[in-house]
Amino acid sequence: MWFLKRGAVIAAILISILLPASAAQAPKFLRYVNINSVFSFTPDPAATMLDIVIVGPGGGGTGNGANNAIPYYQYGDIGTPSAFGATPLTVSVSHAGPAIVATPSHGVAWECNRPFYFTDNGDTLPVPLVFNHVYFIYCGDDYINVPNLHAPTATTFGIATRSFNTPITCLIYAPNCQTPVTTTSDGSGTHIMNMYMYVATSGSGGGGVGDGGLPGTYMGCDSSGPAGYLQSVGHVGGVGGNFYGVNVAPGIGGNGYYGGGGQNASFGNDLTGGGGSGAFPTATASGGGAGGGGGSCHIILKPEPGAVYPMLCGAPGAGGPAASQSVTFTNASPTVMTATGTNFPSNSAITLSGGALPAGVPAGTYFAYPIDDAGNTYNLLNTPYGTTINATSTGSGTVTSGTPGSRGGYGACEIWQSYRVE
Repeated sequence: MWFLKRGAVIAAILISILLPASAAQAPKFLRYVNINSVFSFTPDPAATMLDIVIVGPGGGGTGNGANNAIPYYQYGDIGTPSAFGATPLTVSVSHAGPAIVATPSHGVAWECNRPFYFTDNGDTLPVPLVFNHVYFIYCGDDYINVPNLHAPTATTFGIATRSFNTPITCLIYAPNCQTPVTTTSDGSGTHIMNMYMYVATSGSGGGGVGDGGLPGTYMGCDSSGPAGYLQSVGHVGGVGGNFYGVNVAPGIGGNGYYGGGGQNASFGNDLTGGGGSGAFPTATASGGGAGGGGGSCHIILKPEPGAVYPMLCGAPGAGGPAASQSVTFTNASPTVMTATGTNFPSNSAITLSGGALPAGVPAGTYFAYPIDDAGNTYNLLNTPYGTTINATSTGSGTVTSGTPGSRGGYGACEIWQSYRVE
């Protein structure tokens, strides 16, 4: 990847400045991928400079279905962030629904979706919170309207177990939403909360009409410390493409800063944080919207002696599923399948599955032939315009049509350690 070459060039420049040619020690390179639990990086004691790139993962693309509609449950999902370094803060956590964390003043409102974790200081956390588990700042009850109850402030925020996805997905389709944590006990004393400092967020999942995934961004990554000690810069990912209509190309995944958006129903490129492509269209299924590209952060710092740096290296957002729902069958020749509200066009390819399918209708691919104007009931054909299928018992199962969206690309955490020998 070209950005790894960029890291090698920077490392070489640092070596040429810091080391005499006769004493140069080769830099060391480390890469971490897909680590969503609390872990830490400890620099080599002899390292004099760290060159770090954290890349947020891509969001997943949208699935589709044979009725040329994309309901909200088929939207792609957001991934989990990548992060480097953490600041410990002494906080309190309320016994409430939702639970509220009270912190020292942040100066400005805490950022929605910023990850954090608690470490054990001898006091008991309120139930169900646990130590060394990654949580996220809750974005509020109504993210796109005012007032947004329980939104983060400079001194308080709610707790969530996942990141907030794109607004339309979260407001209508609860599984892709944040739900605030409710605590059921008081706990004891105060608590040590570790807020991740440098964060590269995931791109959001793709949606339907006019709703390609939003880009990932960054937190804390535009800072300058003491001269020669710390520099950082953040980059925003690309918006996921959105197309709609039968036989129209699927949305192209948003690029991360290093490229990598998925095309033609493919994953986002791994290690770049590219968004996943939307589902591939057919004669009866629309192309899906694509996931956004992840944000990124580039940090150069001199490690403190004995320093340990907490990290995250996030996983990509999942692609949205193909359309599916429960159906029933009559004992008849031909059998009648009831699939309420599906409105499949004539000769749409569908897949049947489930343990209670009627005799004469094994699991597999069929073609739907509508027999009512409302699009609720169908005969089954063995081929397009082919022979109808008979059943010798009643039954039920699941009908699936269309294809799933593609997952986003993995992000990455990449570290070059450079050395100086006196």
